[in-house]
Amino acid sequence: MNETTLPPSPNWYLSNILACSFNNTVAWGARNMIIIAKSEGNGKPLQYSIIKHAHKSKVTCVAFIPQFKEINTNLIVSIGDDNAIKIWNLETLSIAYTHLLEVGKQAISVDWSHKCAYVIHAAISNGCILSWNVHFDTESSVSLGKMTPTCISSCPHDPYPIAVGSKSGLIYIICKGKIVYKLRGHDTEIVSLSWCPSENNVLNGNSNKDLLLASGGKDRSVFIWKAGGDGRYEMTISLPVGPLDSHQHRSKLNASVGNWVVVHWVEPKLLLTNSLWGELISWNLSTMIKGKPTVKLIHANHSRGLFCIASVPNIQETSEENWRLKQRHTIWTLAQDRKVICCGVEENNVEIYYDIFTQSGYVYCIAACPLDTSQIAFGVGDAMLRLWKLSEPHSTSFDITVLWQKIKGKIRVISWHPEKENLLAYATEEGRVGVFNTNSNKPPTLYRQYHRKTVYSISWGPNPDNKHVVYSCAEGELVYYDSVKLNEEPKSVLKKECTEFSWKPDFSCLAVGFENGSISFLNRKFETCGSAKFSSEMVHCLVWHPESTTTDLIFSPLKNYLAVAFESHTIVIYDLSNFMDHLTKLENSTDNDNLKEKCNTYKVHEIVATLTGHVQNVVCLSWSPHISGHLISGSYDGTAQVWNVETQKLVATYTGHSGPVLCCMWSPLDSDFIITGSADFTVRIWKVSYNLPLETTHKELPKRNKKKQDKAIKIIDTSVQNNLTELTNTISECSISNVSPSIQKFETTLSKEMQKKTSERVSYFAKSTKTANEKVSLLNSLLNIIKSIKSEEVSIDENQNTSYHMIPILFSTQDKLMSFLSNERCYHNERSKHDVITEIDLWCDNFKENLEEAVKEKRLNDFLVSLSASLSMKTWKDMCELYAHQLIAEGNSHKAVSYLLCIHKTYKAIEVFQDANLYKEAYVLARCKLESDDPVLTNVLRDWAKYSVNTGNFEQAAYIYAKLGEFSDTIKYLARRKDAITLITAAEIAFLCNNDILGKSLAEQAIVIALTNSEYDLARSIIIKFPFLKYQEIHLLTLEELEKIIKRNVNADMVKTWLDGKSNYGLLQALETICGDCSVHYADLCQNSFCTTLENKKMLLLSIAHEFALATASVGKEQKLKHIVNALHTIAQFETFHQKDFENECSLLNEITIMLDSKNLMDERSIYEKTDYPVSISLRAYLCYALLNWLICNLDKEPVSNDIQTYIDLIEHLFEDALNERTVKYWSITNNINKLENQIASVTIKTQEEDKNDQHVEPLIKELHALKNQKKQFLNELVYVPNPVMVYSKANELNSKLLNETIKNKLSEIISKAWISATT
Repeated sequence: MNETTLPPSPNWYLSNILACSFNNTVAWGARNMIIIAKSEGNGKPLQYSIIKHAHKSKVTCVAFIPQFKEINTNLIVSIGDDNAIKIWNLETLSIAYTHLLEVGKQAISVDWSHKCAYVIHAAISNGCILSWNVHFDTESSVSLGKMTPTCISSCPHDPYPIAVGSKSGLIYIICKGKIVYKLRGHDTEIVSLSWCPSENNVLNGNSNKDLLLASGGKDRSVFIWKAGGDGRYEMTISLPVGPLDSHQHRSKLNASVGNWVVVHWVEPKLLLTNSLWGELISWNLSTMIKGKPTVKLIHANHSRGLFCIASVPNIQETSEENWRLKQRHTIWTLAQDRKVICCGVEENNVEIYYDIFTQSGYVYCIAACPLDTSQIAFGVGDAMLRLWKLSEPHSTSFDITVLWQKIKGKIRVISWHPEKENLLAYATEEGRVGVFNTNSNKPPTLYRQYHRKTVYSISWGPNPDNKHVVYSCAEGELVYYDSVKLNEEPKSVLKKECTEFSWKPDFSCLAVGFENGSISFLNRKFETCGSAKFSSEMVHCLVWHPESTTTDLIFSPLKNYLAVAFESHTIVIYDLSNFMDHLTKLENSTDNDNLKEKCNTYKVHEIVATLTGHVQNVVCLSWSPHISGHLISGSYDGTAQVWNVETQKLVATYTGHSGPVLCCMWSPLDSDFIITGSADFTVRIWKVSYNLPLETTHKELPKRNKKKQDKAIKIIDTSVQNNLTELTNTISECSISNVSPSIQKFETTLSKEMQKKTSERVSYFAKSTKTANEKVSLLNSLLNIIKSIKSEEVSIDENQNTSYHMIPILFSTQDKLMSFLSNERCYHNERSKHDVITEIDLWCDNFKENLEEAVKEKRLNDFLVSLSASLSMKTWKDMCELYAHQLIAEGNSHKAVSYLLCIHKTYKAIEVFQDANLYKEAYVLARCKLESDDPVLTNVLRDWAKYSVNTGNFEQAAYIYAKLGEFSDTIKYLARRKDAITLITAAEIAFLCNNDILGKSLAEQAIVIALTNSEYDLARSIIIKFPFLKYQEIHLLTLEELEKIIKRNVNADMVKTWLDGKSNYGLLQALETICGDCSVHYADLCQNSFCTTLENKKMLLLSIAHEFALATASVGKEQKLKHIVNALHTIAQFETFHQKDFENECSLLNEITIMLDSKNLMDERSIYEKTDYPVSISLRAYLCYALLNWLICNLDKEPVSNDIQTYIDLIEHLFEDALNERTVKYWSITNNINKLENQIASVTIKTQEEDKNDQHVEPLIKELHALKNQKKQFLNELVYVPNPVMVYSKANELNSKLLNETIKNKLSEIISKAWISATT
């Protein structure tokens, strides 16, 4: 195998979406990204870089800078569906220059000038051609009139000619800012233009500088124009009707696109185009048959719709002398099949360099076939399912099959059949579930549509009849389908709050995760036999450890491990060995009812690891099929991390993705390779050994103090209210004469403002007012009117302009008066004075038409609606309803409701409030207007509850569900709060509803949160309220005692007092005195083990306090010693990984070990006295390690240096326990296990590649199995011991600091003797 990447797909149907540079760098636009691909040659995979968010929406064109001397050749220009032209520096992947167009305009196509450095030509959407000089940031433009440009190409031989294609089929040739020619040959849109590499006319044999130009459009023809000559076309070429390659079925472009002819001129007499069937073809312009060039197939590797051709520019200039020399051309093509293909063309020789599959969506899921492990499948958001044969080479080409039939949505999850290698189940975003037979070309088998939203998880598993069927989880429900009766509705397993499920590989147990963070374990009869609760966050991912890995002899010792990812950055590993034993006993029992009852309430608490390397939510997990205990995780933080679960160490961190990692898996062929899919549209295969682990820090976001904010707002509101009241009272008590001058001035100003507004009132006859003051015209009109009245012979001159003289018109005929008013209406309409028009229409009885216009133009207002009642009651009601709809569209829901209530549309008014998310108002309105038993009240409450949940207002949702009587939901949403007080309330409600199991669980969560937040008084009140939590009091008392120890700070005098046997304090004695006889609580403490992520010192204290609480409650001494060693091991591990936190503080390990027991080391009753229990050696080893650390830090202090002989004697007494043959052997076994696992994995892969049997592997697996058994036996006896190499190095460090040579030689001899004895 090798590292490789499947990149994002180029954007479709854009002939200039891909570009090539002189140095073999290729770039294309994918969505709003730019993909940069660099070739290292020699058959190596392409190396990709991604410029994210290059444009606001889609990238539409890219172009590399031509080769100029002394100019950076790593520049590329891009445009998109925004108003920006951007130039990028590919060395830094950053913007070098930006040119912003006016708002509303966008660049359609762009090209570099081939002769003028730093000049870019762009076709703009408004029909202008922009020339931008980047260096001087100057621009000039040429308008082409009313046209829509589609593509642009600058001439490679001359700085001036520019060819522009248009949507109408015209081609514009522009030279020196003027349109030289408008070429009409195509009747359809121009999609591609390409200049001949030679400036001479190579078709007719003369040496005219005709600057030939090829054009392709949405028809079947290619035109070759004399763009630099007389502007006529030299030749037309018609594309072949049928495919040239008849060996496989081919399809045309989508009917919605029609024909699409792209042209690319690579040699003076070699023109490349696409065929209508997705083929890349060449036209030999030097060989003519019947006046037409001969056509030849270059390759038919695309299955459909080739739409872009680009080539790597030849550095050698093409001239009249050298164009006949045959060159090798590197051609890149894009097509509708989402493949990017690169080929080399030289005469009749065609070689495919790269055949790359791409994706046009998020890579949501990936899985390996359990039987044919060389085949994997991955689902993508572009509604395609891909099968990848990893056994074939995948450096430059990929053996990938695409399945797309009947898939209409994003593929979110997939699952292979456990026994039939050809069956692959999938589920989509819209809830569709189907099964593909990968050995046939038939469409998938589709099950009856049941889910309506995204399917979270899918898997094969046994049904009650023991047949493998498909299970799916969506909308909180887990169901399984009948594989025979496809149209039957699936059967439900669990109906509420399910978010994830996973069958154990042997199908003996089904783990189901829930929204509230709990996990249930079901048997094959779907009976709940156990549960676990670690977090209140939603369960996102459940993955069982494989039954066996490559390095296991029979079964993996970790086969019962379950990895869980919640909606957080934490991964929890459960060990379900005890539960599986219990489940086996239950399955084998027949009449043991008590055992069955126990199983129903079995609580799983064995957490072996908590992994916290990510900084955002973990969304995918996968166990290694090669080495037991190795886990890969992917997260929204864009990283994938490899873990060794047994040591809880981070092995590797991969940061190659530029988006969230959505799916991950180990390579089934090589243990050193991992495959990940991401929201950056890529699939990547990467090597574990090449990626070092990276430490991450968790930053807490600043939280607002809501109480302070509310208090401040309340103070402000109160002060404002008081001021208003005071002002009102003062004004009411004062007479007019006593009003202050400032108030009088205010009233005067207000009066003037009112007068001003009145004076601003628009005149009804504003148009005629303009000319009404023309005195002469007015008098003449007056004279004519009187003449017309006195004598019938005299009439007003019809030609006289009196239309704008208001007074004459008022006394004219009725028709003229109406015409006059109509003119005034038009005048006011142009100035949007609609209220004036309304009033005029009321005079003229045109108000109904006025209303109809207002409705059409959506400019109803209160004035119009109030006047509509003058027409009829029905009209008023209609206007009220229409105005309400207008107000809703304008976002004024409150006012809309008032109008709806006026016409008694109560239900619609309630609905309006609901649509605006004003559920409180909707409910109050419903209470006021409807009967108490109206179902709408319940519906409003339900919708309000859902909205409250979605907005995070869980307390409000709880109240609503309580009102509805749905107390389980009340508890559920209260439990989503992480504060102890809310959880206590939820627990009390659960007990009131007789749900004791849930109540106990919530009470336990509450006390854990109280302890975590150091709210000890609250923790005590919880214990008093819930007596069954009495065992937690031991944990609380232990925690308080440990905090006292930390505050004391161990010094030399305290150590000396302890060594002399005069110490009056010991942690164990103090706990026995405080807690008394608490052995009855030991079982409860064990079952409810406190396990959390050791992110800080507080978490460390909580964890070790639980171990010391168990030690206090233990009856047997051996068990007590094991719990103490567990605590000391946890402290030592934490201090090793967080050394910076203890640079200026005393080591907690030193403090605990010295103050653990009041009796000195030589006292037979001391906890450190060596006993028959092997674990006592471990305890003494940790004491030795702690003393070495303490002496190294305090050797320069006088009290210590004066008593150094005593301390060295003590080290001599303990050193053999810390450094002996047994401890060295344990650490040697651990290292050998790691080496053997890697060796077995590599040998297995090698034998598979060479098709040999695995006879060399079996002895290694047996050896590994034996080593693991030895390690397990050691851990059962000694629990943990400090690393002997660390002890040895600390002892030598101490020895190097000693000044007394006698003591130094003595210690050196002790160390040497112990080391030789341990390692011989």
